[in-house]
Amino acid sequence: MVLVGVFLASSSSPRSLRSFSPFAASTVDPHPIMLNPRKRDVMADRKGPFEHLRVRNVVIAGMQACAFTAAPMLAAAQDEDELDMDKLRSEFVDFPCRALKMLCRVLSCTSLKRILEAVCVRLCSLKTAARLVKDPAKSAVRKALRGGRLLASAKMLRTAAYSNCLTYAANFIVEELLLLWHYKADLRRQTRGLLLGFGTAYACCTAGIASGTFVKPGWGTVLGAAFGDITGILILEQQHYNRDSS
Repeated sequence: MVLVGVFLASSSSPRSLRSFSPFAASTVDPHPIMLNPRKRDVMADRKGPFEHLRVRNVVIAGMQACAFTAAPMLAAAQDEDELDMDKLRSEFVDFPCRALKMLCRVLSCTSLKRILEAVCVRLCSLKTAARLVKDPAKSAVRKALRGGRLLASAKMLRTAAYSNCLTYAANFIVEELLLLWHYKADLRRQTRGLLLGFGTAYACCTAGIASGTFVKPGWGTVLGAAFGDITGILILEQQHYNRDSS
């Protein structure tokens, strides 16, 4: 699902981003427009097109897939205030298969996000593109060093709102394609549930990033984002369980 392409343009273009491939993550362009007043490359946070396919990142994605798969199973096995062990065992019978499918979904979403980043770099202004591809954890650390955790936490609300856009857009597109493949007859109702789930996850992730930044810029930012992701997955998977049982 990874699309590889190279867009070339004249080096005399007023936009420095036109002089190199939008799929290049850290190409250094001598044009001064690439630098903010602090002389920092504003596109430095951008990931490479295949960076998520490296062994270390695939292992991390596998851990995320296991967490995303196990969370709704645990919720489904919850009987009032107690955990039904028999139901839990039945839920985890096909856990490896579900986790593998989830890993494929995670990698597909990340691959599509890289494509969307390339499109934004090509079509959007430098300022907008830089906001969309910014790494929230790195940005939180930089903001905390400049103005303290409280100010960084407040500023991260806007930063996270921008940086999460492409992530959840890619997730929505992948899930919508899966719904189109499996549930053609009931696509409208499924799409409404999908929008609700990702809308909730987007809001929780944005708020979690800001809260996590206040606690610990960097790791706290990452954990806050993960909380929002899991919240959205729980909502989506709970709807799947309710549909299957009805």
